[in-house]
Amino acid sequence: MPNNPTVADVPIPAESLTYQILQGINLEWLNSLSKVETTLSMITSDEIKLPVHVGRVVLNLGTAETRSLSLLPILRQFDLRIAGREDDFVIVFDRADAEWLRGYCHLLSALSEMMMAYDAQELFDVAAHRFFQHTKTPHLFLREQKRVGESPFIDIEDFSDAIAIVHLLRFPIVDRKRMENALKHIEQAISLSRQMWKRILAETDNDREWIPGPKQSGAIPIPITTTMVDNWIRALDEFEQILQGAKLVPFWRGKPTRGINVRRVFLEPRQLDFVLWVQGAAATPYLEEGELTKAGTWQQINAAFGGRLIGFGFWFN
Repeated sequence: MPNNPTVADVPIPAESLTYQILQGINLEWLNSLSKVETTLSMITSDEIKLPVHVGRVVLNLGTAETRSLSLLPILRQFDLRIAGREDDFVIVFDRADAEWLRGYCHLLSALSEMMMAYDAQELFDVAAHRFFQHTKTPHLFLREQKRVGESPFIDIEDFSDAIAIVHLLRFPIVDRKRMENALKHIEQAISLSRQMWKRILAETDNDREWIPGPKQSGAIPIPITTTMVDNWIRALDEFEQILQGAKLVPFWRGKPTRGINVRRVFLEPRQLDFVLWVQGAAATPYLEEGELTKAGTWQQINAAFGGRLIGFGFWFN
């Protein structure tokens, strides 16, 4: 039988990732987003235009160079093909797009704040080797090579790691203020989305738009209708009422008049346990009687986008 490395044989590179380093990267990313958003907020002119040859941008993600177009979620969502004309693909970004990018900065900041609000050290120690090449873990055997002669029907190591990940999807709250910060970022993103559409609808030009209005054509060949814009604003209004606690998210167990107050989830955070959220018990502190956001409302909004509200959501933010 071949010699498998022992725990002592497994080298730990000096540059190995730790949970503390990962959180430091997240904090640096959060600070960078804040600087970008602050810089964009200082734009006052309505006459700005920035042509960008997006198709010529090449990104190095550590393993290989990739054209940036292949990373655009909107292209994948709508199965659009740009191949063969990447070099000619130009987007002219304008003032409305500055508000769009500010909104995305806030959404990404909200995600970072939520990640830093909870302690995921235990999950990192057990599962980080599945996502990163070099990690430091107290369980060094996790970094060893797989044994020869395992079951032909199931990869025991993959299966056991998956079970461990699900088991450890519970995170103690360590910084409640960051959840409040995340809520403020999301609320600001909603406000900026409204400002963006106000500017788009006021535009009179038609120059390779990133997000076109109903009377414009965009760099990406997807027409935007007045019905779509109206229903996007309707979605923002509905979502804002949910964040304000004015409307509750329907709860799937028990009385149909009971719902989850999402605002309190942010302002009164507790240990985050995904399994108990699926089962329902984790929602207990946030359950209230009150007006619910209706499934029919979201179905109507989704229908206005041809059943692709999520895809348009990635585009519009």
